[in-house]
Amino acid sequence: DCGPFGDHKGVSTGIHGTFVSPQKPSELKLKLEKILDHNVLHSCPDDRPIKTLGIITGGANGDWVHCLSDNLDAYLTGEMSEHDWHEAKESGVHMFAGGHHATERFGIQALQGLISKEYGVETIFIDSQNPA
Repeated sequence: DCGPFGDHKGVSTGIHGTFVSPQKPSELKLKLEKILDHNVLHSCPDDRPIKTLGIITGGANGDWVHCLSDNLDAYLTGEMSEHDWHEAKESGVHMFAGGHHATERFGIQALQGLISKEYGVETIFIDSQNPA
């Protein structure tokens, strides 16, 4: 169950979905760290299982608020500011920040594959370790 998530001038900027099995917050954090190969910050309001997640990659730290209107349990993005850490937690939203660069790699790699397949253009992805 996936759908559009977020809003920037009337355009969705991310995706939301429902987990097949609810996730324990601490276990989801570990899964994200493994997938992203990056440390993940987690603003954790409680230990209730996470059933739904909104995702906007990169620097969309303030967009966790869309979880409130969409009734989502958690949010994943790249960056987290101090006030978003506290405001998300106080609002009951689990907020995960997996690194700006780490969360954006998947999109550009998918685009790379599409361009290569559709247009026969050779593409390469040059990764760089980035702490942010």
